[in-house]
Amino acid sequence: MFASIAPLYGHGSEAQLRGTVAMERLLEGASKAPHGAAINGLAAGMIVTLSPNKSTGDRSLVEVIWEVVSINGGHALLACRGLCHLLNGDAGMRLAALHEHEFYNAEALLCALPGAGKH
Repeated sequence: MFASIAPLYGHGSEAQLRGTVAMERLLEGASKAPHGAAINGLAAGMIVTLSPNKSTGDRSLVEVIWEVVSINGGHALLACRGLCHLLNGDAGMRLAALHEHEFYNAEALLCALPGAGKH
């Protein structure tokens, strides 16, 4: 299988080719992510989850539940509100570029977490 794509990527080990194919699949999957809440529909106080980054496939903002703190023309300032222990490093705030992510309403997810009160 990997020998058939070797001419496309030059010569490399099978592991390198597997890594290249895996990254391509990740990026392809990220680019096909379903559309979330419209960007202009975001507002401070909304509880959201994010898609992988559409440009890089980065999933660092995906596994937690966020509250939108503030928005400007290009970014949303997010504060972790659920599953924050899954973040690497400080579980404080993050900036997310609006054009690089889809945003999904996550009120029900936050309320479903053990020990969560009505938000």
